[in-house]
Amino acid sequence: MRLTYEVLSNVQWTVEPDAEQWLAGYTLGDRLVRTWSATVDADDVEMAAEVVFVRHNADFRPDGQAGPSLSVGDVVVVRTADGPVALACAPVGFVRVALPANVERRRSWREVTAERR
Repeated sequence: MRLTYEVLSNVQWTVEPDAEQWLAGYTLGDRLVRTWSATVDADDVEMAAEVVFVRHNADFRPDGQAGPSLSVGDVVVVRTADGPVALACAPVGFVRVALPANVERRRSWREVTAERR
């Protein structure tokens, strides 16, 4: 089935630069920036997240100039007929999480991360 997804890049490290926090992954309330939205063909949301991971870590990734590769702590939101499902990128695979509320959708990843410089 064709599913719509959004990639939400975790930029909490720009607020609280802590390598251990970044390695720990996503925590509810982390600051996220929407970097990409598209569709993917997948049988379920977990498969969709895996396809999105491969797509957004390839050298030719669609958001190559819009944001970083998909990493631990980032969130993929997959829209289904039953509603959106959020999955956080973990050190291995994905974990379902509550829909994030702290998402920047008006400014780009580059604009948001430039705040720290």
